[in-house]
Amino acid sequence: ADDSAAMPSMTMPALPQASGTASVRRQTSAKLNPEAIGSNKVGELTPRCSPRRTQAAVAVLAGLGLSLLAWSLSIFQADKPSNATTTETQATRTDPSRLPFALLSDDGKVREYAESLSAALAIEFSGNTRHIRIQNDGPLLVDPPVIRDRRVWIEAAEGQRPVLVLNRAAYASAAMIDTDGSLILTGIELRASDLANPADESPPLIRTAGPELHLAHCTLRGSSTTSPLIRATSSRVSISHSALFAGATTAVSWRASTGGRLTLDNNLFAGFGAIRLESASPPPFDCEIQLTDNTFVNQFPVQVSFGKRD
Repeated sequence: ADDSAAMPSMTMPALPQASGTASVRRQTSAKLNPEAIGSNKVGELTPRCSPRRTQAAVAVLAGLGLSLLAWSLSIFQADKPSNATTTETQATRTDPSRLPFALLSDDGKVREYAESLSAALAIEFSGNTRHIRIQNDGPLLVDPPVIRDRRVWIEAAEGQRPVLVLNRAAYASAAMIDTDGSLILTGIELRASDLANPADESPPLIRTAGPELHLAHCTLRGSSTTSPLIRATSSRVSISHSALFAGATTAVSWRASTGGRLTLDNNLFAGFGAIRLESASPPPFDCEIQLTDNTFVNQFPVQVSFGKRD
């Protein structure tokens, strides 16, 4: 019997062509559905592209366009001069409160602002105490002022820890603060810089001959040539809650005199020496020295010298 009559007819599916060209010819010869290809005519070949590939290509082109635009803008900006410094200077001129130094009146209100410590001290003022507040951490380069016949109080603004650096390049033989009046320093740091010639001895950070010297919550840092950090002939000197790093020299040199008083409370002293007591006349004479809760990391915490000293 003929078995072929009993078997159902089967049509084999067309196998994919190995060659891309042959596949294109097969698709070209096929009849296309006009409704499936929109406005294309029957018999025309519509290029087939995956939606993902289309999106990727658009993304790449967009990225290249943005990169080209950014490159063009960077060249344009590079040709323009920077005006950051000019803008900051103009802002300071229009808003003086941004200046680092403020002169306060006796009631604690700001009277005037200044660009430097010397300028603040030079402002005409008839108050009892020239009270200056520093409202910038710095470091601030200081042209050392010479203060005569004035009571001066220099303090840090709330939340600030200003650092004053002596301009040794211009003032190699001057103290950072030189006064014959009472001096109060609160919450600031004074730093010395080395001289160009290490063999030279630089002056102290503070030189005072006034009635009183008071330091609280301050830091003094000397250089390898600073001697000493403080040279005081004031009758009353008090230093509290402060750190004095003397390096190879002495932190405080005090000219003791009859009725004088030196008070050191809760300080850190580090370096060669902490305190040097001097007197132009030999003992006995009456003076008072009080040391409370201090830490000494010094080779010679206390030195005593009697005799005339210029």
